[in-house]
Amino acid sequence: MNWDWSLKTGQVDGGRRVGGGEREEELVAEALAASSGGQPDYCHYQNAVAPGHCVVAAAWVGSNGPGNDPELGVGKTLGGDWSVGHVTWDANLANGFDSGWVNVQLTLEAGGGANNVRWTASPGGVAVQLPYSGVTYGAITKVQVRASASGPNRRMSWASLQVRFLRAGTEVDSIAIPAECWPVASTFGGGPGASDQRIIQITPALNSDPDKVIVSGSVRLESQATTLPGPDAVNGQIYVYADNCAPRAATLIATGTPDTTTAQPDATQTSV
Repeated sequence: MNWDWSLKTGQVDGGRRVGGGEREEELVAEALAASSGGQPDYCHYQNAVAPGHCVVAAAWVGSNGPGNDPELGVGKTLGGDWSVGHVTWDANLANGFDSGWVNVQLTLEAGGGANNVRWTASPGGVAVQLPYSGVTYGAITKVQVRASASGPNRRMSWASLQVRFLRAGTEVDSIAIPAECWPVASTFGGGPGASDQRIIQITPALNSDPDKVIVSGSVRLESQATTLPGPDAVNGQIYVYADNCAPRAATLIATGTPDTTTAQPDATQTSV
């Protein structure tokens, strides 16, 4: 399976709430752009995923349940330093593959370290949470959200996206992405070689220096075929960028036993 998902261009509009550390110049510019028929920066599609992310969380077709390919992953490098988990998106393919809307949330606690990155998906009302411990970091600098689909009649959709930036436990910026800006990649009506991709980018208010971010929303994976599409034929990611991002060194706990929490191969499941 190829984890090196890349990239494309496109374009499309938006709402934010700013706490302490207002980005006045940017907000004025966004207001002027909106009043003149333009769009806020976070509603313009990016040409490609920016290099240098600190953490990436992903959802994709996988094996659609227990099998060789996971459906969820989070870490520094997909397919490498990461935590993975299984969910069943659609138990009946008789009318095509459709996960329905599934709530997801990515949380990066301040500083990173042991279990301070958490990626959660809740198909069918059951929360599957992947903790990840492999990095430390400073201020959060930006977030990118990506949708991708390849092959005919497939679609990856994001909805109800909200990005909250916090510093020392206090919200300093919050952006609710409007519906017309949600990343949706669709090949419906396309041929065998069809592909599509959408990427948006969200940055915190100037000088807000957030140390924590929470990205929440819903995903939907679809294919009209009554057979399962390839493991990565429909996929979406959240990329988080941060200052001073570095691998977390293994430490010794009180007993002198090496701390192995940098590897988190198993998901935890709780009813919600």
